[in-house]
Amino acid sequence: MSHPEGDTSGDVVAGISSLYDTCARTLFDTRVSHSFILCSFACDHGFASSPLSASLRIQIPGVDLEADRCIMSCPILLGNWAFLVNLVLLPLKEFDVVLGMDWLPKHHISIDCERRLVTFALPGEEKFVYRACKSFIFSMSISSARARRLMISGCTAYLASWTSSTERHRR
Repeated sequence: MSHPEGDTSGDVVAGISSLYDTCARTLFDTRVSHSFILCSFACDHGFASSPLSASLRIQIPGVDLEADRCIMSCPILLGNWAFLVNLVLLPLKEFDVVLGMDWLPKHHISIDCERRLVTFALPGEEKFVYRACKSFIFSMSISSARARRLMISGCTAYLASWTSSTERHRR
């Protein structure tokens, strides 16, 4: 999913979350008002969505989008911690999920972009620190769903497998 505001450097961090036992490339972003999920990711994994009471108009540099569907109370797992999040469906790319300001403050989250740490400090609960990764790492790979769509459209795909064994063959 592309960053809803354009550039993903500097004040955002990325990591892997799990939604309904499905790994998702996730962006923690204090610059966006809502939390989003990639439309094709939600569809490919059979996540049920419902209509929003009113459409949202989302502006990103050079593009105006309209969103009218949402996954309400979607369970998201970060490390060993489970949360619920409302995710608006958007047809973007690069990230599967973007967690924005509708969700981050509710969970008392602080983000240390330099060290790529997301700290959850819920009142009355133990502090939880989630270690994110560099967001550019995600641009080097594609999801299996996207790979499948590319192959269906005629693209050539190669599957490589590599194994290593330290055990020597004996005769």
